[in-house]
Amino acid sequence: MKQKKLLASALLLLLTGGVNAQELSSYHFIEAQGGLQFTSTNAKITKLLNPTYSLSYGYMTPTVGGRLNINGLESKSRFESLDQDYKWKYYTADLDLLLNLTNIFSKDYSHALNVMFVGGVGLTHTWNHEGQDQASVKRDLFHNLRAGLRLETNVTKPLGVSLEIDANNTSDFYNGKVNNSDDWGFSAMLGVSYRFGQKYQAKKAELKSPETNAIAMADVEIGNYQMMTTKLNSEMELWEKRMPNESLEDYEIRVNPTTRAAQTQKLKYEIATQMATTQLPASEVRLGRYNTKLKKLAVQVGSSVPDIYLDMDEGELGNLYNNKNLKLKNAKYTVKEDNSYELVYAEVENTMTGKTYVFDNLNNESLKSIQQDINFVPVATIVEAQMKQKSLEAIKKDLAKLTKEEELLSDKTHIYVSSKPEVAKNEKGQEIINYNVAVSYEVEENFSTRDDFKPGQYHAEDSKAAMLMLGTMKKAFENDFAKYLADGKRVKIIIKGMADASPISRTIEYDGSYGEYRNQPVVKNGANSTVTLTKEGGISDNDQLAFARAAGVQNYIQKEIPSLRKMKQNTDYVIEVSNLTGGKYRRISVQCIFVDAF
Repeated sequence: MKQKKLLASALLLLLTGGVNAQELSSYHFIEAQGGLQFTSTNAKITKLLNPTYSLSYGYMTPTVGGRLNINGLESKSRFESLDQDYKWKYYTADLDLLLNLTNIFSKDYSHALNVMFVGGVGLTHTWNHEGQDQASVKRDLFHNLRAGLRLETNVTKPLGVSLEIDANNTSDFYNGKVNNSDDWGFSAMLGVSYRFGQKYQAKKAELKSPETNAIAMADVEIGNYQMMTTKLNSEMELWEKRMPNESLEDYEIRVNPTTRAAQTQKLKYEIATQMATTQLPASEVRLGRYNTKLKKLAVQVGSSVPDIYLDMDEGELGNLYNNKNLKLKNAKYTVKEDNSYELVYAEVENTMTGKTYVFDNLNNESLKSIQQDINFVPVATIVEAQMKQKSLEAIKKDLAKLTKEEELLSDKTHIYVSSKPEVAKNEKGQEIINYNVAVSYEVEENFSTRDDFKPGQYHAEDSKAAMLMLGTMKKAFENDFAKYLADGKRVKIIIKGMADASPISRTIEYDGSYGEYRNQPVVKNGANSTVTLTKEGGISDNDQLAFARAAGVQNYIQKEIPSLRKMKQNTDYVIEVSNLTGGKYRRISVQCIFVDAF
């Protein structure tokens, strides 16, 4: 531990060239006070003393601050000629200015006791004046002007103890006696405060010698943020000095609020990067997770800094995953107030392809929304899905080639397949990854009656295109995708059936081969609905026709893909009924979502 402190001290000396006294930073505080109060009148003070209290909330810099103060309870005055005391209730709300006189006149902010000036303005309200007709008190809301001194400890942080003496000037009506001059009230109170965010920063002092001061500071914990801030202030002080022979006009061009902000940011990153390079161990660059929605790859740069995020297309992950040899270049760091390091800029090179990806957060934007996004998936899972996608494409291509060679199908039918991992949550709220496999098709215009459903047809076998699509799914699930079809695992099947606007003039006979359905829940054109399909009733509208086409797909799955049938199935039916006519509105498609597949 002692070696660590010595190293930190030496690094600070290297960066700053000086040792440090204590300098108090800004902080918020709350305070409760209690004490005695009396009004100025022609009576002895001892007969006018009354208890009083105050509550405050404020903000304090090393030298100046402000507070909102509410003071009150009860006040007392006296008719000396009648030998009669009387009381009334009051409260005062003041906005006070606080000046730390000790820090204003001292270069070192480390003191056991601070002397503060208090000055404020506000309003006083009075009521319940004893022994007087309330109507005789002409006014009960009036000004309050305050001035005072307070002594405040600076030893036990974050708690503070104070003694405050105030004089308050208010209206002639305050004590119920009118003599054409303002009334005065005086108070003395003890207080206890609690401070939020109070910290001490290093303030530069004279060095006797680096060796002597390094030893003197060996037992002081020096934070990275303090070191960076001290060096930054020193460098900025030099930068802001007017150079010899530099005209005032040139100086004002070189040093202004815009250039000062830019120079501060530049130096901050340079100093933090120098410190990080010295302190952080050499780290291997590793792939984190990939966000499928934001298209960002998380990259781990050791265990000492947060992940960075690279904009990247999903298709590029394969090369990175297979290489696993990434190189970090031109890294720039910043130091957070908790003394941790964070990358604000980095270039990551894929040494296999030579391509470089850039992480640029030099504007210090918050990454919280990215970090908390739920759509991060392991890169290995995405790469596996990409391989399965290629397998799906190959199966589709082979089947399409076979059907065309046998002249069962024209080259005007196009099968579409996709497989992708998706982040979800299970019933316990735990993150899982589902696997979404989807198949669909299109038939070019004027070829629908040859390759697809004719008007009024609903059996899957009536559409050569539909059978090619279902055959692709069957072969994939029997081979490359078989590992996802485990007994007892869950799968959600979403089947879409479509119908065009061709009118059904006569009821289409339904042979009942897909079973009978009464008030079957469906999603129609995006809204919840129901459909009834029975042998007796037949098909008399396009809702039933679209559903019959979807039911044909479910029948095919149960008969032709037994491994899928063994899973815990949840089937949703989606129907689309167009207000237009044509073969492209008489299609079917399927999604199989394997729950917690990975």
